[in-house]
Amino acid sequence: MLRAGVAGVGNLGKVHVRSLLALPDLVRVEALADPAASRRTGQDLRTKGLNLGIGSEETATTGAVRSYEDYRELCRDQELDVVVIATPSDLHAAAAVLALENGKHVFTEKPMALNVPDCRRMLDAARAAGRTLMVGHCLRFYPEYVAAGEIMKSGKYGKVLTASLGRHGGRPGGWFAQLERSGGVNLDLHIHDIDTALWWWGRPDEVMSRTLDANPGAAAVLSQWRYANGPEVSLAASWDAGTSFFAYFRIILERATLVYEAGKLKVITKGNSELVDLTGQVGGHRAEIVYFIQCLIDGRPVERCRPDDSALAVHYARGGRANERV
Repeated sequence: MLRAGVAGVGNLGKVHVRSLLALPDLVRVEALADPAASRRTGQDLRTKGLNLGIGSEETATTGAVRSYEDYRELCRDQELDVVVIATPSDLHAAAAVLALENGKHVFTEKPMALNVPDCRRMLDAARAAGRTLMVGHCLRFYPEYVAAGEIMKSGKYGKVLTASLGRHGGRPGGWFAQLERSGGVNLDLHIHDIDTALWWWGRPDEVMSRTLDANPGAAAVLSQWRYANGPEVSLAASWDAGTSFFAYFRIILERATLVYEAGKLKVITKGNSELVDLTGQVGGHRAEIVYFIQCLIDGRPVERCRPDDSALAVHYARGGRANERV
């Protein structure tokens, strides 16, 4: 039985707690860290219908679940095997390195870090400690994205010619709006599709990227990726869309087009449009945690979401060139 602690119990931290609680035979949540008392004691979780699953509803205040105001205390907790990091993005590297140095396996939210040198520090710490490090690039686990990847890989509709991926929404508040904390739209939003393109097609041969800095934190970013023996890929993201959040992709193959919009995946061929049935599939945030924990239990590397690839995503999200060594 693995013993886990969650550092940062905001929106995504709660999602990860819920995912861990869904694996009672594999992992137990034993500690929470957050500056807000209602979060770190589990009170906020219970108001959202989440029982920590360790005894009674009062366990968080009786000590069965340890609570820390400072994430560093949780990372040093010698009773934990696993640390899940869902702090603001500027703390990912420091928290991960500290947890790894204290012998923990680490799952951290994306972005891996706000710069490539910090990514390297995390990779070095994981290697030195002999522990597993995984970054939560959830689109690699979302059923629609997994299905699209499998369709392309099958070759059923020929090779990919062009593709466009994007995500847009209104400007966020809180620490997300602080460039030095979130990395702006590039590292908070655009990085999702950058990582997806790396997963589907690998490292590009040519990159052109432009960030529109009309507002602090970067309002929009546009990237064009070219592959010598593959597709031309357009990636776009913005925080000033004037609408609620939406994401999409359109992949044109020789004999079909894959379209993802409004949470649905369609395969469009000549004279036909078919919705891909993904009924019963587990969502990406749950699936990535299940995969991470199962890899730890089985003693397998996290090949489906390698931290080296996550570092490469940070490189390209920051406007890195295709021929630069990362």
